[in-house]
Amino acid sequence: MADARARVLSGERYRMDTRAALMPRDIAFGCGRMSDTEALESMKISQSGCFAFWRTDVRPSDSDITTINASIANMHLIPANDGVRDAILRARAGHVVSLSGPLVDVRAPSGWSINTSLSRDDTGAGACEVVYVETFDLQ
Repeated sequence: MADARARVLSGERYRMDTRAALMPRDIAFGCGRMSDTEALESMKISQSGCFAFWRTDVRPSDSDITTINASIANMHLIPANDGVRDAILRARAGHVVSLSGPLVDVRAPSGWSINTSLSRDDTGAGACEVVYVETFDLQ
């Protein structure tokens, strides 16, 4: 179950690809250090091709890299209903949101699939959480 209060760092809307009807938007969330305005001032968060990326002009230490990676979650969001979908689409960078719903794996009849990550320490392909979002509240 995903149950989080986090800051929106970036979002990417999907309109035309295979999953757009199911997952209209991915959002990169920050928690802990990555929800702190001061820490985010020197960082650039972006999304492309279902991945979230970060960069900074300040060279981070290895421990900082580990902390940053564990404090950013790129989530593929499946809204449970139209109200949740609308709230997900309204969220913007800087908003704090509370969300809840189970982590899920998706298998389409066409053969397309995506698995959720079950770890906060992973990075790269397969590190995103896939959430069936039952509640999504903008704070």
